[in-house]
Amino acid sequence: MKFCITFGGKRMIKHYAWICTMAIAVFLCLYPFSAGAVPKEVTIYPESAQILEETKAHLNPVGKDLQRAVFFLPGQADPNSLVTCLTIKTGLRIKDQTWRQVIRRDDEKINKLRKQIQTLKSERNTLQSIIFSLETQIQFWQYQTKTKSKTLPESINMASSIGKNIQKAYQNKLYHDTELEKLNKQLKGIGDELNQTVAQKETFWEVTILFSGPKMPEALLTYRYFLSGCGWQSMYRIDARVREKQILFSWEAAIWQNSGQDWNEVDLNISTPQPVSSIAPPDLIPLVIKQRSLSKNNSGRRSKKADTPQAITETENQPETLPSVPDKVGRGTFSLWRLGKKTLPTGLRQRFKIKENVWPADFICLIRPSLSSQAFIRATVNLHESIEISHGEATFMIDGSALGTQAFSFTGQEGVFFFGIDPFVTANLFYKPGTKTFFENKQVYKLDLVVDVQNTGTFPVKVRIEEPCPLSNDDRVKLSFQCDPPISVPDNEILIWTFDMAAGQKKSIFTAINITAPKNMNLDQWWQ
Repeated sequence: MKFCITFGGKRMIKHYAWICTMAIAVFLCLYPFSAGAVPKEVTIYPESAQILEETKAHLNPVGKDLQRAVFFLPGQADPNSLVTCLTIKTGLRIKDQTWRQVIRRDDEKINKLRKQIQTLKSERNTLQSIIFSLETQIQFWQYQTKTKSKTLPESINMASSIGKNIQKAYQNKLYHDTELEKLNKQLKGIGDELNQTVAQKETFWEVTILFSGPKMPEALLTYRYFLSGCGWQSMYRIDARVREKQILFSWEAAIWQNSGQDWNEVDLNISTPQPVSSIAPPDLIPLVIKQRSLSKNNSGRRSKKADTPQAITETENQPETLPSVPDKVGRGTFSLWRLGKKTLPTGLRQRFKIKENVWPADFICLIRPSLSSQAFIRATVNLHESIEISHGEATFMIDGSALGTQAFSFTGQEGVFFFGIDPFVTANLFYKPGTKTFFENKQVYKLDLVVDVQNTGTFPVKVRIEEPCPLSNDDRVKLSFQCDPPISVPDNEILIWTFDMAAGQKKSIFTAINITAPKNMNLDQWWQ
């Protein structure tokens, strides 16, 4: 008898332990973050994030000398990047770390949807039976029209009764038909949702850590891993204040995360790693001296420097001056910005201010009359120290009014920016052909180039006129020119004039050009 009780007791204990183990396993599968692991520190990169978490892991014995702990990572995590360590030194040592992918369906939602479908089908059956009953009533009263009445009053009463009952039955039928249609649509929507839920499967990573050392019930673990579905982008605002001779620079970070879990009060950092460049230098290209090929479309009078300015910016470099609220940590190849404790809900994009600066700037209206009569507002900045601003999207503004957005980045101390067109400043170019004479087998052309500049605004401006310098690519063609007023900046390829213009002022620039070429040479008379 004693043996039977003991055996039965062992069987019951084993059965109870098996039930508990299965219950814990199901609980962990359904709630993989039940151990309470939440992000403690997050470093956001442009297209990923590094997560630092702490968790208190329960230890289970494995064999004689080892213990095991299990925790879970989200499906977007990269398990190869996982680094785990003990938060507190307790004598335990990590011997091994493995992981496997766990896939589950949302069975609770599936069962809920199935119950909803069952309830709706029951309601539909009730509606269908009501509609069938109403149709039967209508048929009955329609059949009564064939009944012959003995007297006229009986016929009138019968007709009135038939009309009222058919009308009532039809009205009820139409109402229930509408309700049935709504119910069928609802059933279809829930059925589609059920099919999608059945097809969807959530993925997690089950991580197993093996420990050696003294037996303990639990261990406090700290681990880092990289997570996809996260990132940040620089958002800049560059506001030109022409009268104050300064540019207001604002830098914000647009940050997002799609981990499926809200990050509450985490230590948030953003990192600006340098893009990876080529590992090895390129091969040298042979330097070959050869005769210049002639172009059928002669565009020699337009130099590369005479291209039309962009409507918003031509960025060469850019600057900064004022202190920023976030703490910048310099690294060898990138910068890290500590934003402090922040809350990031999943699936939302939030903006955080990084810095604000005021850049001293010199503004000038740049005009290239041979290309356009419009004046582009150009700002030149020169900072006291070099700065680095990563690639992002910038909104360019002038006196608080938005001009447009475009890609932007800046490194160095000096920068040139354009802020659209000044509608009050224009310059028009005119060619005044002069004389053509022949002398000693030579043909000589004399022509005048005139640029009329005007400022119709109510404020004085500084103007810079740029025109391509007349050049000859043939030793037989000789040319000379004289400018009035003289050019302001010496340049072998561009004629540059800079001057101040008062409000409402007009000004003209004259350039006399002399061209001498062989008599039989067919010159490109581009001025015509």
